[in-house]
Amino acid sequence: MKLLIARSAPKLEDSSRLAAIIREFYSETLNDFGRSAIVTIGLALLGVLILRSVYSVIKTEWPEAYTDVETRAQEHIRVNPIRTYLLFRGGPIFLVSVFISVCMDRAGGIAWLGFWIMVVLYLVWTTGQAVWNVMRRPRHPNWTMLLIYHALSVAIILTAGAMAVALRSLFASFIPTSRELLISLWAGIFAALLAVGARQLLSPHRLEGIEVAVSLKHDIGRKGWSYLMRKTAGDRNLQNLVIAVVLAEVQQRPRWFRRLERLGGKVLGAGTYGVAQVAADNPITDEESIDILVDRLNTDAVRDALLKGPYSLEFEKICQDLNSDFRHASRIKHFYETIDQLRDDNKAFFDQS
Repeated sequence: MKLLIARSAPKLEDSSRLAAIIREFYSETLNDFGRSAIVTIGLALLGVLILRSVYSVIKTEWPEAYTDVETRAQEHIRVNPIRTYLLFRGGPIFLVSVFISVCMDRAGGIAWLGFWIMVVLYLVWTTGQAVWNVMRRPRHPNWTMLLIYHALSVAIILTAGAMAVALRSLFASFIPTSRELLISLWAGIFAALLAVGARQLLSPHRLEGIEVAVSLKHDIGRKGWSYLMRKTAGDRNLQNLVIAVVLAEVQQRPRWFRRLERLGGKVLGAGTYGVAQVAADNPITDEESIDILVDRLNTDAVRDALLKGPYSLEFEKICQDLNSDFRHASRIKHFYETIDQLRDDNKAFFDQS
């Protein structure tokens, strides 16, 4: 009996040793996996917050909502829409993806997994919410174009982010180590304080009424402007109102976007078209949109309201009938006053050239 126990003892010791090795292996594996998961998820969430913060600073509500052309920067966006749009959508996601993926590699995370977590959460938080708002009833008049816009945004974000992760090794040397990053963080905070102070002292040059009107006149185009002036030549007040409405509409829909609307209208049909952004079953020209707008406004009720001035309730009602958005109605009123003032201050503005 003692001999049997003695013979079986080494086997028990080997089994215990093997079990200990297995437990240690799984423990280390789970620890490594847990550490990697924490790093991956944590840095992915940090990337989402960084992107959200960046876009909250430079965000634009266009094209979902109406916007203004009040600064040189905003005018530049209108003149160079494609380049600006690609930089606006692709630039931040590329930089943040490079930074986050390199940090994941250094901290033991999974770069590609972290990227997909980051980008999916970010898109659900931003674009997903925007699409939901567009699809809710009552739908935006240009909801189909907005969906195309959001689909394009998703494609640019995914492409720029995937390129950043795939090429992260080329940019790794530009990403500071943990110690350098801490020093850079403090330097960034100091620089941010200086930037805030400088912004208070040096505000951007704002475009005044005449400059805004001239910029939008160029966007209408020489042909459309000449037609508008000829069409309304017999009635100064009516002409002022038509110009104000067209300027307000063009401010919201630049020429390149109006071209996209016409292109999409060949497939989708009904929509708002032309410089006057009037409703039509099929795409129409700028001149046709002006004709429809003039016919709509060429009534005795409108003439009476124009005689009472832009501060009358009748004038307010005209603006509200044209567009129920109170900001846009206020914009029409503002342009009407500007145009009336330009009659004396800048008569060259009304040249048909």
